[in-house]
Formats: sequence, structure tokens, C-alpha cells
Amino acid sequence: MNVLPLKSAQAAVLAVALAALLAIVVATHVALGHEYRRQVREVLVHSEKTAQKLAARTAEVFDRASESARLVAYLRTRPNAPCLKELQAAGVLAGDFTLLVVVTDAAGRVLDSTGPGAAVSVADEDHFKAHVRDPSVHTVIAPVRRNPLDGRHGIPVSHRMPGPGPFDGVVVADIDPAMLSVRTSTIERPGTVIGVLGDDGWYRARSVDGRLSFGERVDARGTFERAERVRRQLLPVTSPIDGVQRFVTVLPVRGYPLFAVVAPDAHQALAGYRAARWRMVGWALALGAVTLAAAGLAGWQARRLDASRARIRHAEAVFRATLDGSMDAVTILRPVRNSDGALVDMRVEDCNLVAAQYAGRSRSRLVGQCVSQTVPGLASRGFLHAFEGVMHTRQLHHAEVMVQEPPMRGRWMHHQVVPIDDGVALISRDVTEQRQAREQLEQLARVDTLTGLVNRLGHDEALQVARARAKRSGGTLALLYLDLDGFKAVNDTHGHAVGDRVLMEVAARLRAELRETDTVCRLGGDEFTVVAENAGTAADVRDLCERLLGRLSQAHEVDGLSLRATPSIGCAVLRQGESAEALVERADAAMYRAKRRGKAGYEFDEADAPHHLA
Repeated sequence: MNVLPLKSAQAAVLAVALAALLAIVVATHVALGHEYRRQVREVLVHSEKTAQKLAARTAEVFDRASESARLVAYLRTRPNAPCLKELQAAGVLAGDFTLLVVVTDAAGRVLDSTGPGAAVSVADEDHFKAHVRDPSVHTVIAPVRRNPLDGRHGIPVSHRMPGPGPFDGVVVADIDPAMLSVRTSTIERPGTVIGVLGDDGWYRARSVDGRLSFGERVDARGTFERAERVRRQLLPVTSPIDGVQRFVTVLPVRGYPLFAVVAPDAHQALAGYRAARWRMVGWALALGAVTLAAAGLAGWQARRLDASRARIRHAEAVFRATLDGSMDAVTILRPVRNSDGALVDMRVEDCNLVAAQYAGRSRSRLVGQCVSQTVPGLASRGFLHAFEGVMHTRQLHHAEVMVQEPPMRGRWMHHQVVPIDDGVALISRDVTEQRQAREQLEQLARVDTLTGLVNRLGHDEALQVARARAKRSGGTLALLYLDLDGFKAVNDTHGHAVGDRVLMEVAARLRAELRETDTVCRLGGDEFTVVAENAGTAADVRDLCERLLGRLSQAHEVDGLSLRATPSIGCAVLRQGESAEALVERADAAMYRAKRRGKAGYEFDEADAPHHLA
């Protein structure tokens, strides 16, 4: 028999070890690159969705401010025009976000205002001068300014007054900057910038972790270029305002020279990637160490081919000590084949004490027995096929199963099948506690800790499941999007503890009014959703909205206080082939229409008016 020369065997072992180390390095590098790109893309997709919401919110605010300004301008041209305070009392001046409204004459003198914080004249304001200089300018959105009389900051939105002369003055509405970004900022990851930037480079509002600022000035074109570079290169850029590395997303605001800016802190956004990187590097180092150890062992064996029986017995003793010292159950199995060579069973050649305990037998009684006699479940669950595959492909096999035989019945075992010469090593570990802990953590991650309702993550999963069931059954799936009117006033006036009690009462009322098959979710803040499967006819859906509106409109008795937080409800019904995300967007839009039409009401998506339902 020809034997490979010793030096050649050692060289082959060294070559294989170096090739394995190189493969580990290359595979780790490729995996890290893939994980980084995946996580950055997830961050950018989430940022773009947030920017779309912010842009829509900003457009809505300025649309309402402009509509109010145009209405005031029109009414001023009519005889017996009402004063601004009368219009404000009538609720036509968007008072939920408008700080101050004034009317001026052609010289900039203030003729009327909604409050005592108005200056005598706005003639020196840049937005007024813009109207004077250019007759074609009808609406100007100026940078944030501080009112010296009341100390509040506002965004002036001025609208030219119609009249017989070339210029008859302006209507100016000061918008609260907090209405643009703070609400969105509170639901983002820490360190995320949420801002509204004008094409003049002035930030109208900029919020980080709920802290509002404004008046920062940047190069607007440079901001757009940085956002495009982030999208193209998947690398963060340095913010010129605070020097923080960020992933920047910029979207235009419909109809206005403004842009929605969402810029997560790269360090915060990539926390998951850093953890994955350490895990991958750790595994790579471990594999490298194992590879080196294996190479060293192989070299040592190559050098000790002429060792005596004593050395062999010593190696067997070391192996036995290692086997019995393992915390895992280790069983060495050899194939049992029929006359045709087909695998019919596996026989226990060796095992450690843990494996014997798991099987409920002594080691001496277990060795030599067939798997079908000692652990029938390993044969009945298709493990014979897995053993055959490992011996054929020389690839590891993993499986996690619940044991059906005593003494481990009901316990979850993780099995790893490792190929060895003409058999396999079965390495088993009891993972029942880890599995239960993992399931508990996964369940907790889907529950809102305040109300006990399903949270945003659970909502997304429940909606996907409901959509799949509706697609199979053809039933009606309705999504109700609820937002509490006036809840901010409850928090501001009575404190968050009272506000939390109100939210808990709202959750209890929703559960009481809905079926067990319906899913009630709290998305965050005062926003709730109802996923109603098999919602029924148009009348059924309308009755559901009426019931929820009536029940939630009743006063909440909290600590002797009678508080009201009526709901605005938007309803959308799943269309054929529609995605869950599109359904949520339509229900959300319907809810905002309900708010604009007076609150304390409900609206269906325009394409899903009740008479269109099955």
C-alpha cells in the first residue's frame, strides 16, 4: 500500500487549513457587506415612508392655512365683513395650529388680528416686501420668526388681498412649527432628525427626539445632493448642523417650495448591524480557531503515525473524557442496511452519559441497540432520511423537535447531525427553556404595555394574516383607523397619568364593542386600529362605526374628572389584490378627512363608500 510521505501530508494539511481560513475571511467579508446593505436599505425604506407622511402632513397644514387666508381675504372684500376674532370663534381659521392671524393694509399697518400678540405693522417683514415687489406673488411662506410681543415662534404664511388697487395688503397666518415635525419625531428611533426645509435653505421646523428647533440654515442643494449620495452609495453623510453621521432622505412637499427631511443617526440606525458584525466576526474567529486546531491536530496525527498502542489508548481515554464531559448528549451511530444496501436503521456505537440519561437507560444497555428500539421517534420523524443525507453529502443537519418518548417527553431538543467516516454523530441539547423564553419575548414584543392591546408590530402581522384569510375566503376585511380628538389637551391640562387612564379606558371600550375575531391595536400615542374580518355588509360596517363612535364619544370618568376625547374614524375595505400597506394608507387618509370635516365622526375611503360594499 502506498502511503503519502510525511512532509507531503503535512503540506496538504497546511494548504487545506490556509484555504479554509481564506474562505472564512472571504465569506465573512461578503456576509458583512450583504448585512450592511440590507440594514441600510431597511433604514432608507422606513425613512422614505416617514418622509412621505411628513410631506403629506406639511401639505395639509399649509393647505388649511392658505384656505383660511384666502377665505379671510375674500370676506374682507364683502360688505359687513366679520372680524378675525369672529371667524376664529366660528372655527374657520384652523386654530389647532394657527398661532395668530392678522390683516394689513397696503402700507403694512395691521388692521385686524386674532389676538393681542400682533405688531402694529409688518411693513419691514421680508414676506410683506415680497408682495410689494412682485404683483404676481400671491402666497409667501417665510422663515420662522419670533414674535417680540408674546415670545412665540411661528411660520408666517401671507396671502395677497384682492382689491381694486394694484396692492391692498395681505392676510398673514402664523403657523406653529411644532405641528410639522414633533408628532412624527416622537415615533422614530432616537437621534432621528425630522424637519421641513425650504428651498431657500431655512428650516421651518427641525425636531430631534421630540426637541423642536428652527431657523437653522443649510445649503438646500447640498442637502439634496447628500440625500442622493446616501441613496446611491448606501453610506451616511455628515450633517452640517450638528456634525452627526446620518442617512438623509428628502422628499418634496406637494404644492409648496418645501421639502420633508428625515435623517436617522447612522450610529443608532446601524446598532443591529454592529451586533451582527460582532457575531459574524466571533463566528469567523471561532471557525478559524477550529480550523487551526484541526490543522494542528491533523499535523500532529501525521507526525505520530508510528505511535504505539499506549498512545492510542491514551487518545481513546482523552476522547472518552471529552465525550462524557460534554454538556450535550453525544451519540455515535453506524448505519444498518438490508441486503440491497438500503438504510433501514442506525445502531448506537458509542454515547456519553448525558445521551444515556436522555434515553432513560444505562450506557452499557444503550450501546449496540438500534435507534428504532431505543428512540423510535428518531426513525418515525424522517431522521433516517436525514442520516442518509448527511452520510452522503457530508453536510451538517440541524433540527428542533419535541420528544414524544419518556423520560424526555414534552421537552424540545435541538439535534445536530455531523458526518463521521461511515456513520454520524448525533449531538442533542435540551432547548426547552430557551424556546419558551424566546416565545415569551416574541409575544411581549407584539403587545402594547399600557393598554394590553396589540402594538404596531402585532398590527402589521395581524393585518397580513387577515388579508391572506380574506383572499382565500372572499370575505370582507375592513380596517378602521381611529385618532382621539382633543387627547393632546387632556394630556397638557391634566398630565400624562390621566391621559394614560383615558387610553386604557378607550382600549377597554373597544374590546367590549368588538368580536373576539376582531383585532384591536394601539399604534402609538392616541392612534388605534380595528382589523375586522368578515365585516359583512355595508350596513354592518356602518353599524360598527356608529357603535364605536357612540361608545367612545361618552365621557371618561377619571379621578373625579369628566373628560371627552371623541374619535375621528377612517374606514377602508380591502380591495382585490390590494396590499396591506395600501389599505392602511387609505384608512389613514379617510380618518384625516373625518377630522377635517368636524371630528367626532367617521369617513369611508371615497372608493369604498358603504353602498359599494358587498
